[in-house]
Amino acid sequence: MVAFTLVIPQLITRNMIMGSDSIFHFNRFYDTSQQIKEKNFQYFISMYGFEQSARIVNALYSPYIAYIHGLIVLISRSWFTYQVSSNFLLYILSGISMYVFLLRANIKNPFILYSSILYMTTYSVLYWVIRQGFSSWGAVVMPFCFSLIFELIQSNYKIPKFRLGIYLALALQVHMLSAFMITIAYLISFTFAFAKTTSKRGFICDILREIIIFILLTLNIWTSYFTILFCDYITQPFINIDMNLSTITQNSYYWLINPVFLLPILVITLVYLPRNWKRFFDADKILFIIMLVYLILSTNLIPWNYLVKINFYLAQLIQFPFRFFIPATIILIYLFTKIFQDTKLKIDKHKLMKLIILISIIQVVTLVLFTLNTWNSKENFLKTGDKTVYLSKEFKYIKESFYDKDKSKSLALVSKGTADYLPDNFTSSKSISKYDVYEEEIIKINPEFKKYVKNNSLIIEWKGNNQTNNIPIVTYKGTQLNLNNKKLIGENYSLSEIGSLNIKKDILNMENTLSVNYVDNIFTRMSIIFTPLSWLVFIILLLIERRKNYEFRN
Repeated sequence: MVAFTLVIPQLITRNMIMGSDSIFHFNRFYDTSQQIKEKNFQYFISMYGFEQSARIVNALYSPYIAYIHGLIVLISRSWFTYQVSSNFLLYILSGISMYVFLLRANIKNPFILYSSILYMTTYSVLYWVIRQGFSSWGAVVMPFCFSLIFELIQSNYKIPKFRLGIYLALALQVHMLSAFMITIAYLISFTFAFAKTTSKRGFICDILREIIIFILLTLNIWTSYFTILFCDYITQPFINIDMNLSTITQNSYYWLINPVFLLPILVITLVYLPRNWKRFFDADKILFIIMLVYLILSTNLIPWNYLVKINFYLAQLIQFPFRFFIPATIILIYLFTKIFQDTKLKIDKHKLMKLIILISIIQVVTLVLFTLNTWNSKENFLKTGDKTVYLSKEFKYIKESFYDKDKSKSLALVSKGTADYLPDNFTSSKSISKYDVYEEEIIKINPEFKKYVKNNSLIIEWKGNNQTNNIPIVTYKGTQLNLNNKKLIGENYSLSEIGSLNIKKDILNMENTLSVNYVDNIFTRMSIIFTPLSWLVFIILLLIERRKNYEFRN
């Protein structure tokens, strides 16, 4: 009911919200949707999305989740339908995940329900709705993963069988940075548990068992990275040189005030819990420490700009410190809920929580309505950033394309020169923007070529006598090229800074056909098949283990 209420503004207005990452993710998911539709599974290169440029994205960015979203895109009538459906699913799953977390923490009903709804209204979830930030999908699984901390403490510091490996693997499959954040929490929790346990050898053996499970459940990711990075230099996601501005104490303060009660809740928790430290259980103390770590990391107390300046890789990878506020928000809501339910107050707690939830929902609806209003602008209806390229001046036609059954129309009309995971073939010392190069060498010349998929190959056709010899595709070491039914060898072409193809004119005909495929190794192919099978096996083993524990307790 709450999830439906939160998507009502979009259903009523029938407007789209096109945030900074929307075009990027729409291309990712359109590519996988077409793979499913045409039964042409191309795990590595994009044959349908990203200007059909054969660039690698999904293999390095939540591949299996991309296929799940691709399925949603496939069954959705249009991009508008997909956006509403994915937002609705996000709200539902985030609420369920938080509910499980609070249930494992022995929070009483109806406070579990209140706090789960409260989490659904935080910017941790809204980040996808408003800006299509993929961290929100990591925020879906994060509370569920944190529930392991309670299981660890409640089992007398014994690692629950299969859970650590499965939970962390789930997080990594969904969102890599979220998995990193969860790992921080696990390191703190398991260090404490190791110090407390009387069976340290058994604890270490259990950890090793879970690490093996984790590797088996994420084998597709490691083999993909190894296959690609071993052969190619890859452009990493852009480096944010002004990271200090992307903190909750600077320009990203809105994470603190969505909903408006979050800041007072934070202050109450930070004051109350240390003053009553002895009253709280070990799990609460551990989570409070973890929350403080995340909270500090999300602020400019960390010299983020300096860390980027000295080329500290981890800081460059994080990009936006406000992301650390997601796990801080989850733990904060739990700790406040525990304080609230256990503290005697003269007022009616249930009425107060209902009022907080009601105002929080109204705030979300208002924020979404305000954001949806941007779509009514004649020209500035897309908030996708300054690297957005419009391939049509008919803005009304562009808008209409997002409601069309043919989802490729909008992606052909609006592009963005995102440079993530392109080959890095810099040969000069000059600072060149990969975004600009992608725009010039792929996006702008792409309409001059005919592209389609046939027999599981990407086919590019053009006329050699009146077209450029620059071909709008991206080439990696594993890319296989056949020009006019003959294998294209290295001496007949060159590659640009981003790996786009430049064929020598003297080997071109009046009419040319280029066939593009990607060839990986047998070990990588096996891991892509083996990983889902591993998931099936370990989920069955987990269910058997849970049944044994249930029968033992009863």
